[in-house]
Amino acid sequence: MANRLLVCGGCPFRSCANYDSTKGNYRLSGSPSALALAAARGNWPLMEVMFSQGSPRRHEKEETMTVLDFLKDESPSKPAFSQTEDAKTRPQPHSFVDSLSKIGQRAALEAFYYSVETGHIDVALKLRKMGVQWNIHTWIRSLQYAFTERSRPQMHLILSEFTSSLMEDLNVDNIEDVISVLFYVLHSEANLSDGNLNTVSAKISKIYNRYKRQRTDVSRQTAEVSNAVRSIIDPKYVDNPELSDIRFRTGSNIIYAHRIVLVNASEEFRDLLENPNGLIDVHNVDYAVFKLIMQYLYGNTKIFFNELSQYSFQRQFEVYDTSARFGLNGVIEECRQLIKSNIDCSTCVQVYKIAKKLGIAPLLSDCEDFFMENLPQLVVQDQVRALLAGTLDQIGQTDLCANLAKKVIDSFALLPHSAQ
Repeated sequence: MANRLLVCGGCPFRSCANYDSTKGNYRLSGSPSALALAAARGNWPLMEVMFSQGSPRRHEKEETMTVLDFLKDESPSKPAFSQTEDAKTRPQPHSFVDSLSKIGQRAALEAFYYSVETGHIDVALKLRKMGVQWNIHTWIRSLQYAFTERSRPQMHLILSEFTSSLMEDLNVDNIEDVISVLFYVLHSEANLSDGNLNTVSAKISKIYNRYKRQRTDVSRQTAEVSNAVRSIIDPKYVDNPELSDIRFRTGSNIIYAHRIVLVNASEEFRDLLENPNGLIDVHNVDYAVFKLIMQYLYGNTKIFFNELSQYSFQRQFEVYDTSARFGLNGVIEECRQLIKSNIDCSTCVQVYKIAKKLGIAPLLSDCEDFFMENLPQLVVQDQVRALLAGTLDQIGQTDLCANLAKKVIDSFALLPHSAQ
């Protein structure tokens, strides 16, 4: 029947569908082209007939190239088109679709859309190979279908075609869909023994590194806080009974201190100093850690940094946790910056696990930033793959994939252009 219609002059590319979405009550009216309807049914053989027998060419006098010729690895003949700079960047410089007339190109694009929307990704990829270009919607939908159907070859092919031009189409309406499906793929591949995380991790990291908003520089705030807690008496009085008017007991050890130093250190210390008997029991705090914090509060910053830098990550986190307990923001930030400066490919998992165990959100965020910036290099590590393969929770929970996805979405949402 299709052949008879074509012989009688029927045009498989003619569409009378109205796709005008500028109206408030947008509804599809009319009928799409026969080519699009065949694509919606996944009938590729019929589409081949339409392309080969019913395709009006842009260059009628040149040797024609059938769709079968184009889809072969080695085509016996190709039309000689001029090679512009734009054409050089395309996957197929001499595409079959480029040889079609405008009505044929529009029909191919319409068929591409219908094949994607109906889940016939095999048809969509054949049209893509013929030269039909992705837009962000068709790319997302194709990847979603390929992931749902567990078609890994299609999935990785679609991932590989996420280009800079598609990245330009990201906006607040589609960023969550894009990032969600990318992290679903990442999580799924991490759970497979032969999972390939290279392509998807590269795309995620590329998006993040391009759109991340530069974080607030806390170094100036830290300097202001640090200066505010500098001691007004000589640092030699750290744990010195001379002039001491307050004592702290940690276990069997006594640490001598001075109210004049600690009263302005934090609200927590100020509350402790209301104890009239002059002896304060400090529970679940290591003596050496508490004394090191005192060195900082009394202005012995050199001793503080030297000792802190020699501590293990576990010990540095203990200083951080104790400082947070007493509301010492200056010490907290110094610890954070030191730990953050030592996060690299060999330590990031260890730091992440300790920060997660202690519930230290700022350092968790620092680790997640490092993961995002270096994801392609990190996914080869078994420890990182194990973290990415963890159980998926809702966005905002402690699951690594969910937190990383939220970080990308939040970074994009803060960009000025994304509000347009």
